[in-house]
Amino acid sequence: MNGIVKKLGKKVHQYQLDQISRQSRFDPRDSILVSANPRGGSTWLFEVLTSIQDTATLYEPLHQRWVPELSEIGFDWHQRIPEDADWPEARQLFKDILSGRKLTTDVCQYSSVQDYRNANRLVVKFIRINDCLPWLLKQFDFKLKPVVLTRHPIAIAASTLRHENWQRRPSHYVFPETRYSDYSDKDRAFLESLSTVEEVRVAKWCTRNRSFLTHERHNKDWITLHYEDMLLNPEASLRHLFSAWQMDVPDAAMSLVDKASRTSRETTFSDDKQQQLEKWQTRFSADQIDRMIAILDHFEIDLYGREAMPKMASTMAAKLDQG
Repeated sequence: MNGIVKKLGKKVHQYQLDQISRQSRFDPRDSILVSANPRGGSTWLFEVLTSIQDTATLYEPLHQRWVPELSEIGFDWHQRIPEDADWPEARQLFKDILSGRKLTTDVCQYSSVQDYRNANRLVVKFIRINDCLPWLLKQFDFKLKPVVLTRHPIAIAASTLRHENWQRRPSHYVFPETRYSDYSDKDRAFLESLSTVEEVRVAKWCTRNRSFLTHERHNKDWITLHYEDMLLNPEASLRHLFSAWQMDVPDAAMSLVDKASRTSRETTFSDDKQQQLEKWQTRFSADQIDRMIAILDHFEIDLYGREAMPKMASTMAAKLDQG
């Protein structure tokens, strides 16, 4: 009986969202975009930003099972789109999403129906747009720069190994046959030599982030925050972000930033934060870490190494913390 009631409630919720979707009342340029990698802390930051007044949320609107139109146009789970690519179907789909035309119960799980009726803009969380963010910025003139949260890829690998949603992923590297794939022969040979789950996870992180990290407009056209910096200096990091947006930090944001996200399965943020950052260093053996560092070296990723903190940590947040 409870299952029937729940199913009926979901249908009613979707009906209400469909009514709002037909209005297409949001301007895509007003959207606040949050981008990260899987298990990279995006839900944590996203929940903090829900404290911004007069906003409603979109949670993973590029999830293939939640938005079937993605597969209809050949949009992969981790789609790469070159900055100068001409893909009108993808642009239209993003326009529909950011206009509020694709509201579904799963994508809208963080806001009420009334929120979508009253909100002036959308806060949108992605874990799959880093490799198409420069292209997306050319399609829409966003009024606020997107915020990108980065986290040490070896820490991400450790997190996925502990999370139930990632336990069934294949250990070998799978080359997606998708539009705009750009694997070189050298990369293919290297990737095919990987054998362990953690090596594959780090390699996938590298292939999905290297062009983004080396882009000439990196941290200029978007705001980069480090997960590690946010954990150790949350208030300074938020001040840095909202200052870049020329907005006041909502009072509620400061309380939310010290709280674990809904999707966290590791710890609460009241625990020793430095110990939390260094967990991956004890999770893997020295040999495993050596192998993963070799992957970072292969892809010339110099932001991360053997230390828990990024090599170019957010000094702006530290300066703000010092006043």
